[in-house]
Amino acid sequence: MFKITQMVILRDGPEDNSLVGALRTHVLNNDAETMLLTLNAIRNEHPYAFNRRDSKHRTALHASCEPRVSPLLMQILLQPGNQMYGGRPDDQTLKLETALLTCVRSDCKYSDSIERRDAVNKARMLLERGASVFLTGYLDFPPLGHVGSVEMATLLFEYGAGTGIDQINLWGETAIARSICNGDTKLAEFFLQHGADMSIGQRLHSHIHAAIRSKGNGSMFDDDEMNIEMLQFVLENAADLDSRDYKGLSVLEQTHNAQQRYATRLIELIIAELPTEMERWTPKNVDAIYQSLIMSMHSRGGAKSGMCILTPEMLQLVIQKVKSFDSTNMVANAMSSIKRRNNGRFPIKDSD
Repeated sequence: MFKITQMVILRDGPEDNSLVGALRTHVLNNDAETMLLTLNAIRNEHPYAFNRRDSKHRTALHASCEPRVSPLLMQILLQPGNQMYGGRPDDQTLKLETALLTCVRSDCKYSDSIERRDAVNKARMLLERGASVFLTGYLDFPPLGHVGSVEMATLLFEYGAGTGIDQINLWGETAIARSICNGDTKLAEFFLQHGADMSIGQRLHSHIHAAIRSKGNGSMFDDDEMNIEMLQFVLENAADLDSRDYKGLSVLEQTHNAQQRYATRLIELIIAELPTEMERWTPKNVDAIYQSLIMSMHSRGGAKSGMCILTPEMLQLVIQKVKSFDSTNMVANAMSSIKRRNNGRFPIKDSD
């Protein structure tokens, strides 16, 4: 598969306001019938005109990637008789891949469900015809860094995009860092499950700071609309309450300054719980738990503990869990303890 790693500037032909410009207009207007007539005229008049770009550096194929344009028009444009390639040897591959970037970026959280579905279908068409998932474009990011849904990410993973999951863009962000900034918890969980490294931070602030600033629609939130789900996700998987942003502000200082009282209450609860958790999970206490589990495997010794009612297989799983316990993630442990005491939730809202 052809692979390009440098940023590509989408300028490979002069602006054209005649038939080629009309073709792009028909595509953007979803006018398939007139588009076919224009295609025939262009094919007879200038077979390489498909590569010409408008003032926004788009070919007709790029225009078909825009939201609200039917996938049928892209399907027509991708037919062999409707695509003539001249100039550079890699002209065909380059156009397919830059179109893929345009298509993936149109699959954002501002799009409705139909537009998202169409974006995934269009991306699949381009990938089936040889577009690469490794070409970098805007912000020096491959397509995976611009996805706006789990469906689009799943499609790119089918074509090998997972090998670049921790690639960093010009802002020092990875794909999962972008999803955290955008407040997309489902997408962040998807990346984490597929091997994303949460230890790679962001250039200006930590993942926790990004989660505090995120919201479902990508803007700063009011207290009643804060993305507490994203904040909890980051705290459980990349917890570093000692981190500071580029202004030197701690996590708690940032929530105080932004007057985000729910986030402040959650972090204060965790900080108050940390000493208890650190005492509970000292190496000495973990070893004592492990030894008591070993004893419970003996039917007589474990009779009073109640552990003897577990099957040997289940008991081995419990022991394995204790042995593999990560005593360094105290923030996640503190959050679990708080939720256990409060019926599985955090008492941070005004109504609590």
